[in-house]
Amino acid sequence: MNLAEEKARLDTLLDQKKAELDITLKPKQVHRLLNEPLEENGPTGQKVLEQSKYYAACLAKLDDLPAKTPTTVYGITGRGGSGKSTLLDELTLRFFHDKRMKNRKVSILAVDPTSSRSGGALLADRIAYMYATDKTWVNTGRIFIRSVASRGYGGGIARALPDMVKILKAAGYDVFIESYGTGQPDTGITGLTDKSIIVITPDIGGAAQIAKEEMLGVPKVYIVLNKNELRGAKHVTSLLQGKVSNDRLFLTTAIQHNNSGVDRLYQSLTEGHA
Repeated sequence: MNLAEEKARLDTLLDQKKAELDITLKPKQVHRLLNEPLEENGPTGQKVLEQSKYYAACLAKLDDLPAKTPTTVYGITGRGGSGKSTLLDELTLRFFHDKRMKNRKVSILAVDPTSSRSGGALLADRIAYMYATDKTWVNTGRIFIRSVASRGYGGGIARALPDMVKILKAAGYDVFIESYGTGQPDTGITGLTDKSIIVITPDIGGAAQIAKEEMLGVPKVYIVLNKNELRGAKHVTSLLQGKVSNDRLFLTTAIQHNNSGVDRLYQSLTEGHA
């Protein structure tokens, strides 16, 4: 997993250098630039390129490994404060109470904004996982959680995510990806997942605002109206019902333990599991 993050960091450095290159430069000038450090006291561009290729070759070996078990990748996105982390925590708890899942493992990749001080993830998502991090509620030998810094990648995701998902799937884990809070979330997370969820709240606004949410128009994306106990929930529900089918719409109060809306969402997400 560290290798995947380092490869993403090196690829970002290379992209930054490529953006600086002038296509009119002569080969000797390009060679000189490649032999300059990409960052202060760091390796040269050529060394970074070689290292990135080596990491890519290491990760490519996972493509040839037979899958230990069928796995599913779930994605949860939405605005900051919509309750994504609490919802994911409740879904994880149901995973561990589900007899169908007794032989399966689950992982959580929590994408957080990057700390300007440390350069790492802010860890806001992990703090909200009350059940998923407590051995009283889950078998800690069957769960893996990692916070991932976005490093300015955009779209609520991180550059290292595809490789991290590949690693976890090869190890037999079902994967939950939680994106960091965004404005009108784009559809970037859907390209990494088998099943995607967008979480919204009653304060989203009117019909015009809802129309800006691109993921509402993506087929098979699960729409969750969380904090359904708040004022305005009925109005937003009616607006959503006019835009998406009822089998894609779920009304939840994730902060309420054993909430029936979360139960319905979990059953729909895991439908088909033996």
